[in-house]
Amino acid sequence: KSFSPDFQAYLEDMTDWFEYQEGYRHALAHQIPLYIPPYSVDPKNEQRYHELEAEITRAVMAGEIAKADAARNECDGLKFFRPFILHSWANAIPVSFHAQIVADFNTIEAISLKVLDELRIPPA
Repeated sequence: KSFSPDFQAYLEDMTDWFEYQEGYRHALAHQIPLYIPPYSVDPKNEQRYHELEAEITRAVMAGEIAKADAARNECDGLKFFRPFILHSWANAIPVSFHAQIVADFNTIEAISLKVLDELRIPPA
């Protein structure tokens, strides 16, 4: 109640953001360690990816190293890095890690600047 009505309204508008932050904080602190997969495969390439994995296994078991290397190179070409995080395996929306950190930093900075404005003593 010591904050101005404008700042109280601003904080009220930020309720969803604070709840989102709380959810990720609790998940990371108490449930699931932060995990960013080393790579992703586009769902349209998933079947080919699995075929290539099987081909690699067959080639290695047959001692056909050149064939295994060729399949591994094609398989690697289907992979891409996209740093997404989840705070829960159920009912969670993947969040782009880097972009979200930048956005959250900007939000924290904006809130901090508003707090500083609230703490300033008005001129007499």
